[in-house]
This record gives sequence, structure tokens and C-alpha cells, in this order.
Amino acid sequence: MYDLIMKIALVLQGGGSRGIFTSAIIDKLLEENIKIDKVFGVSAGALNAMNFISKQKGRAKEATLLTFKSKEFTSLKNVIVKRTFVDFNYYFNDLNKILPFDEKTFKESPTDLCVVATSLTTGKACYFLKSETQNLNEAIKASASIPFAAKPVKINNDLYLDGGDSDPIPLQKAIDEGFDKIIVVLTRPYGFRKLKTIKKQKQKLIEVVFKKYQNYVYALKNSHQNYNTCVEEVEKENEKVFVFAPSEEINLKHLEKNKEKLNYYYDLGKKVFEGNKKKLADFLS
Repeated sequence: MYDLIMKIALVLQGGGSRGIFTSAIIDKLLEENIKIDKVFGVSAGALNAMNFISKQKGRAKEATLLTFKSKEFTSLKNVIVKRTFVDFNYYFNDLNKILPFDEKTFKESPTDLCVVATSLTTGKACYFLKSETQNLNEAIKASASIPFAAKPVKINNDLYLDGGDSDPIPLQKAIDEGFDKIIVVLTRPYGFRKLKTIKKQKQKLIEVVFKKYQNYVYALKNSHQNYNTCVEEVEKENEKVFVFAPSEEINLKHLEKNKEKLNYYYDLGKKVFEGNKKKLADFLS
């Protein structure tokens, strides 16, 4: 289908439950047996990437459906007992009892994974590689941990949170690494831009909660600019980049529990892929 010498990257944006759209795209990529050399994943994109690399078609979708409805994952009880609303230990432990993850295939796959998380110390993106990171699950937890909803994750001597606050669409990282072709999966419609919507009350809360981490405070307050800069890079005419994006706004709560709605946007992802299947083949040829 394409030159075996060519190096191909896959860039997966996050977005909480909007990642159900991405789940459909990666399932179709698995169906088409498209070889990817490296996946760059942020937040829900990193979770999807795990299931892509383990070659478990359908698992990303089912994992989303099961996780978001679980009281072990999100509950007020978690806040009281664990001091966090979102507990990713469910995803990496309890979920595997009913929906096993193929750790062996994941580890042995030649496809590398780059997970993006934001350092509280520097406020900048840090990149954790499957090929180099001893406990990649911690990096993935950090990448998907939303400020205030989840606790910062300690890795080595630093604390990390949501990668989307520093590098929400790590296309530039893939470009810098010299990939010949890059497939980008967005979870917002093409052309979407973020406005600065942080209200004064939330700004004050950010300053109080993260007062020890002024670089991170700055990153949070300006995360919309980071996002828009990344989108502008995606939208540049670049023969090396192919973009999958929802054909309509994904109207879901960040941690959506409605199965019917989630299935709708999964099906939308399949339709978008099928509508671009020939173009993708031409892009990779």
C-alpha cells in the first residue's frame, strides 16, 4: 500500500469522551493494517494509542464505555477517600479484569509511543517514550489527569498533569523528529479555535491551588493560545500531513456516560474514515 521505507507517525489529540471519535479511527487503521512507526498521544489520545499498539480492535471504545460509567473511576466517594474525583487506577487495574489489555503485544510492538504531559515545575510539555520509560502507565495517567479533577502524578522528581495544557496536538514534535508522513486525528472540527474563557473566579482558584508552580499557572491561563498555535500548524498546507477531524461538533460532556451518544460519535468516526479512505491510501502511496 505504501513504501515500507517511509516512516509514518500518528498524532492523537485528547479531549476526554471526545476520544470515542478517535477510537473509531484507530479501529479502522487496524482493519486496514496500516503500519505506524510512532504514535504521539495526549490525554485520551494516549489511552487510545495503547489499544492501537496492542492491536486490540474495539477495546478503546469498550474501555471508554465501561470506564466512564464506573463509580470506581469517578465519584464523590473518591474525593473523600482518595482525595481525587478521577481515579485512573481503575483504568489500569480493575478494568483489565473484565477487559484484558494485551500487555505482551503492546511491549513487543516495534511501534513506539510518545506520551505528552505537562510539568508543574516548568509549565512545559514533557515527552515520555514507551521505549525508554520504565512505568509508562504513570505518564499516561499524568497526560489524562485534568487539573482539579485529578491529582498530579509524580514521575521521578516532578509532578505532572494534563498534556493538553502544553502541547495538545503534538504535530510539531512529529515534524521535528523527521517523519515522512504524519496522520493527525483531531477531536474538534477542522478550523475550531479556543477563546480565552477562564473566568476571574477560576483564575483565582488556579493561583491559589498551584501557587507553588507559577510556570504552570501561566500555562493554564494561556492554554487556549497553545491550542490555537497547534491547530494553525495542523492547518498549514503540508504534503506530509493528513488530518482526520469530526464533520460536526462533538456534543459530549468531558466524562460522558450516555452510551447512545458515545456510540453515535464512534459511528461518526467510522463514517469520516470511510469518506477519506481513498485519500488516505493516496497519501500513503
